[in-house]
Amino acid sequence: FPFSVRILVLEDTPSDAELILHELRKAGWKPEWHLVHTKQAFIAQLDSVFDVILADYAVPGFGAPEALELLRERGSLVPLIVITGSITDEAAVECMRLGAADYLLKDRLARLPEAVAQAMDNARQRAEQEQADRALRERERLKDSIIRSSLDSIITIDQEERITEFNP
Repeated sequence: FPFSVRILVLEDTPSDAELILHELRKAGWKPEWHLVHTKQAFIAQLDSVFDVILADYAVPGFGAPEALELLRERGSLVPLIVITGSITDEAAVECMRLGAADYLLKDRLARLPEAVAQAMDNARQRAEQEQADRALRERERLKDSIIRSSLDSIITIDQEERITEFNP
């Protein structure tokens, strides 16, 4: 899965960000990335296009849980992977509940390329499903509009011969 990837990195230690990106490069990825370490900088970047967000759990005054809340409020489908030095099981569960795609420990980054690929694939599938759901709702609205406005009688009957819908 080596390819280009646009990454927003929420990390207060630039050397840790470089280690994270090094792990992706080692696997053949070509990351284009932007580093932020404050809430304001993070918010300012949310209008940019990123494939994935890699966020430290605890950045002073901000961190992955708050970033996940912001993404949820905005309705963003960009996956966020929590990368941290240490995390309790409770904190990891809370991040996943808030919508994190995954979490990794900084001293165990070998799985990062696979985690990024999986998070991006899941986000693509969610976006496709959301698009299909929107198209279905639009078709239903159109059908309902046609049925309501028709001057002819229209009745829909199911396989058990029950009337399921009809126009006025």
